[in-house]
Amino acid sequence: MWSNYAQFALRHGMQIKAEQFIKKVCLLDETKLNTEMRLILAALYIQRQNWREAKDHLNEVLDEDWQHQFANMLFAFLYKLTGENEMSRKHLAIAKVCFMRGLGSLAPKNNLPKNFRTQAIELKVEIINWATVKTMDQSLSAKENDNLFMSLVNFLLEKTVFNVADIALEYIIDKQSIRYLFSQAKIRVLQKNYVEATKLLN
Repeated sequence: MWSNYAQFALRHGMQIKAEQFIKKVCLLDETKLNTEMRLILAALYIQRQNWREAKDHLNEVLDEDWQHQFANMLFAFLYKLTGENEMSRKHLAIAKVCFMRGLGSLAPKNNLPKNFRTQAIELKVEIINWATVKTMDQSLSAKENDNLFMSLVNFLLEKTVFNVADIALEYIIDKQSIRYLFSQAKIRVLQKNYVEATKLLN
């Protein structure tokens, strides 16, 4: 019931009301729905630039599963928006590598996976210029990249969290694809920018 109220509130621009309804869902359901609602809440807080609350919910998800793709991607957006580009790249790299392993694009690890969220404790601290370092995630193909980000776009649009979906679309490489243009048009409709939406559909 509360989930339906939250959807209604989001569709009509009542974000704070939606957040209140989603919190009630989180209190009532401690299992899988809890993770989904925390992701939605984090995205809503990112939309309102409430970084602290967004981090709290994303940390809860990553404490349970540090490889969670959507949580790492949302953290990447948050860090990019707050000017912490190295942290943004780190979380995107985790999401992309996990996605590639799921596709079989990377060989499975032979040892137990390390938790990158606590890796600083295990390794010596070094000053690294990440802009010059080539990492495994950079071997992700354009099509795989777009599939990854479109999965997040679709998740966010299903929940009517359209402004963060718009951020995710910026990472799409093929900006002439039907799915990109259709998603962008849907976002413009939700933003009540009907002129731009019509242009995209045409």
